[in-house]
Amino acid sequence: MLGLVAPARAQEASEAALAERLNAIVNEGEAARAFWGIEVYSPARGRSVYSLNSGRYFTPASVTKLFTTAAALALLGPDYRFRTLVGSRARIDARGHLLGHLFFVGGGDPDLAGCSLPYAPEKEKEASECDAAAVLDRLAAQVAEKGVRSIMGDLVIDQSFFAPEPYPLDWTVGDLLWGYAPPVRALSLGNNLLTLRVEPGEQVNEIGRISWQPLSDFYRIQNQVWTAPPGGETRLYVRRDPGSRVLEISGPIALDAKARTLQVAVEEPSEFIGELFRQALARRGIQGQGRVEAQYSLAPPFASEQTKVLPVVLAEHISLPLFEDIRFINKNSQNLHAEMLLRLLGRQQPPEATGRELPRRPGEPPPRRGDGSTEAGLEVLWAWLAANGMNPAKVGLTDGSGISRRNLVTPDAVVNLLRYIETQPWAPLFRDSLPVAGLDGTLKERMRHAPLRGRVRAKTGTLAGTNSLAGYIETLTGETLLFAVFLNHHTLDDRQALALMDRVVTALLELPP
Repeated sequence: MLGLVAPARAQEASEAALAERLNAIVNEGEAARAFWGIEVYSPARGRSVYSLNSGRYFTPASVTKLFTTAAALALLGPDYRFRTLVGSRARIDARGHLLGHLFFVGGGDPDLAGCSLPYAPEKEKEASECDAAAVLDRLAAQVAEKGVRSIMGDLVIDQSFFAPEPYPLDWTVGDLLWGYAPPVRALSLGNNLLTLRVEPGEQVNEIGRISWQPLSDFYRIQNQVWTAPPGGETRLYVRRDPGSRVLEISGPIALDAKARTLQVAVEEPSEFIGELFRQALARRGIQGQGRVEAQYSLAPPFASEQTKVLPVVLAEHISLPLFEDIRFINKNSQNLHAEMLLRLLGRQQPPEATGRELPRRPGEPPPRRGDGSTEAGLEVLWAWLAANGMNPAKVGLTDGSGISRRNLVTPDAVVNLLRYIETQPWAPLFRDSLPVAGLDGTLKERMRHAPLRGRVRAKTGTLAGTNSLAGYIETLTGETLLFAVFLNHHTLDDRQALALMDRVVTALLELPP
């Protein structure tokens, strides 16, 4: 008996020392005015080794993506593939005339261009320079191979696989211009953004040089960038009025400055993709007689694929397996891909267990089901949580990416999610999808030195005044810890906030056995 008491007392002593060390960090200086939430669980010990406000709500920022990606792996499977179709409901005559509309049907593929996947740290620069429109040429070539020479009807961009709601209700207006918050559609291309490259002119006071990808005249670029003297200030501004096809780029760029990259969201991907695809068809000798039209009418519910909407399939694109996209989402914290996954969940039949439903006033309509909407996706996610023993009341989400400030989760809900994941056959794939300290993804520039380097796999989250981190730590003695750390409502700058959170992680790393 005494032999068992001594190790137990040693564990209690080590955990008490950990608590003392963490309490000192969270109560230090400006950090003491912030709202901290921490939950740390040891599978080997079978219990939590530290908790602070672990049952209270926190803004998770991009830690939200853990719920979205885990639910997608569980409900769709790691080998699920997206299918994008081009086809018609009319026949092709002997002269190659398509006697009706040509439909370009989205199936929720977040990487139709093939620029992002498979994820590799060294591929990030290559992906930013990728020609996103090249996939349209490949699809147009397939259409031409089927004998089509002209289209008598319209080119219809069919977005009906997702509900016609490009943004979650509470994203802010200030977000919508930028590449981190593009509109969500079932047919998307190049992350629904324009990548602008801005360089100085040849000499001082000359106009700056601007290029962009995908190359298109859909937007008219107003170049008001001027070249400042060497060593001068570089400060670039972007303006686009709602509904406008004019992008105004202005401000100084120093003569000796390196090229700057700006990513701007494409406000309506349907029109943008339609114009690019019409050009691709023309390059293959296929002439169009009609207009580019977008279709948003809802597809039949509870259909995870859109395979029956077209009697005549003229071209198709099949994606890489789903786990490749989940790795990209979690490594790079990719918002659009996460939002598209949530809407794909909204095409599914919810699990049998009743999940937490959104609060409703008397007379409000019932929850949405199977229409590819944000709400339908959240209903599926909550039902999945409940069906697998996780309390959906502790997970209050309004989007799938974490941009929304109305998202609320508890630290213990995040750790319980990680504990559930560890019981699943796809757990190794999920762990591999998380950034690794000092090596890749959003942790590439954090915790770069021993002993932290390579020992932490975790999802990051950042909004103004909000930081979060959740995942796995391998301690110096080889013990695995599941953890969630939230730092909300602070006025620290990013450098200070991240340094504090990294100190918390260091304390966990040094937990004695």
